[in-house]
Amino acid sequence: MACGFGFWDRSGVAVLLMLLSALSSSFAQEADSGSLQLSGQAQLAGDFYGSSSSPTGFEPSVRPSSLLRLVLTPTVAYGEFQLPITIAVSSKQTNVTTPFAPEQSFQQFLQNPLNTVSLSPKYGWAQLHLGTQTPRYSELSTGDVPGFGVGAELAPGPLLVAGFYGTTQRAIQPDSTANIIGAYRRTMLAAKLGLGDRELRYVDFTAVHVADDTTSIIGAPIGFVPPQQGSLASLATFFRLSNQLSLKAEGAVSLFTRDQRSAEFAGNDLDFLSPIQPIRESTRLDVGAMASVVFNENFWGAEAELRYLGDGFVPLGYPYQPTDLFELRFSPRAQFLDNRLILNGTIGYRINNLSGTNLQTATQILGMANVVAQLTDALMVAASYTNFGLRNNIQNDTLKIRTVNQSFSITPSYTLRGESLLHTITATVALNDYSDANTLTGALNNSNTTSLFGTWTTAFQAFPLTLSATLSSVQNTFSGAELSLLSAAIGGGYRLMEGRLRPSLRLGWSRNTFAGFTPDNSLTLQADAAWSITETLTWDLSGTTTLYSYGSSRGGGSASEQFLRTGMTTRF
Repeated sequence: MACGFGFWDRSGVAVLLMLLSALSSSFAQEADSGSLQLSGQAQLAGDFYGSSSSPTGFEPSVRPSSLLRLVLTPTVAYGEFQLPITIAVSSKQTNVTTPFAPEQSFQQFLQNPLNTVSLSPKYGWAQLHLGTQTPRYSELSTGDVPGFGVGAELAPGPLLVAGFYGTTQRAIQPDSTANIIGAYRRTMLAAKLGLGDRELRYVDFTAVHVADDTTSIIGAPIGFVPPQQGSLASLATFFRLSNQLSLKAEGAVSLFTRDQRSAEFAGNDLDFLSPIQPIRESTRLDVGAMASVVFNENFWGAEAELRYLGDGFVPLGYPYQPTDLFELRFSPRAQFLDNRLILNGTIGYRINNLSGTNLQTATQILGMANVVAQLTDALMVAASYTNFGLRNNIQNDTLKIRTVNQSFSITPSYTLRGESLLHTITATVALNDYSDANTLTGALNNSNTTSLFGTWTTAFQAFPLTLSATLSSVQNTFSGAELSLLSAAIGGGYRLMEGRLRPSLRLGWSRNTFAGFTPDNSLTLQADAAWSITETLTWDLSGTTTLYSYGSSRGGGSASEQFLRTGMTTRF
């Protein structure tokens, strides 16, 4: 069944807004009697896009021609009972972390992580989660993977019981001819049992199991990610030793199969775990651990963190977490002169390939420092410095890698107050130097970037007019070539009808020059308006037109884009 939203025409929008207004009025009357309450907001928004280029087809469209979004976040309350509802859906399929579904069914529409449809009824210490949710149980188990299913949290006194079961990855049939990657359907079962006061001390035990359904797609092309399966157990604890000092630690063990199609492996050291999941040739058992201590006084403090993740350890709820590493980080902070001088920074050390399974081991050193100084009532200066280094243990000069990336920026900001005008001037100077000491390729990878940014804004005291101007310049030198980016913009905004209508206009220009090619130019005109129709109903409108003129690097073509975004928001 294909999923579309063709009914979202103008009449449908009007009817929905009228219905929401009527419902809010009805619930407001009920609230006066002290029985039922409704609060939250609703938004209907649409994006409309068009483009053209010369010659025809020179520049492809980068957006869908139309996209409608509905966002509803009401909360119904009756005594101790609360029902938060979240609905955030779009008329077109948008994907970031999951493959594209060419014929999206209604079930796949609900399971898309970028759509949110959830109900979370709560009564006292019990809460149920239905629909889209992200179970955040601990730093080494699950907390970064959204799913569609059912969950619950029970917290009677010092006891905490939580659970989740649902789909975290949709089944997408691969199609190489249509460049569709495809994916197996993946389900997650997670449970958490905790005991203690969340503010003082607690101990949590978490168990997670994920599995790909090998029957959810037909066939798999070469290079397709194989069906996987994994289980994880975690023990986390927190202690507040004093008002200033706290300690947090977690240890976890994972059992992960990278390919369910690999043969079962009997007669090995992991046989005792076979009741949890089949032990195969691609199954690994490994551990992960982290610990941190935090000390905070009113004007100074520090945090230290240690983390170890084994080569075979897989944090099932954090798919992009690197493993096979040891990491140590220390972050102090201090405030002086009645908070007019603020210092903070981080120094860290990481070593990977602890197992020695890769050809080389790399060490990384990270140093970062930030300073914010309020020199006078009008002048504030912020500065930062970052040093990142990477080095491997290969002795052969042609294979040796040693890189250092250094960044420095300083940002002064000055505010000038007059009888009729308020001026704010901000400037930023940023320097970045990347050095590659690899004997073989270093000359090609060195890079230097100098960036200059400046903004000026002024506000009139006698009437509600604000004006602004920005200017930026970026010079990047690498591989013997130079890339130059220059941009400027001016704009202004006004407030009408006692501030209920707020129009603004902005004109921007940019120029990009690479090596010996003639430059690319673009000109953008943007108009915005926000109208508070009533105290609870707001209409927003934004329109942009951009003209592109490409230089010799793009063959001298040209293009234009038109983008319109409008929406209405009501609070109740």
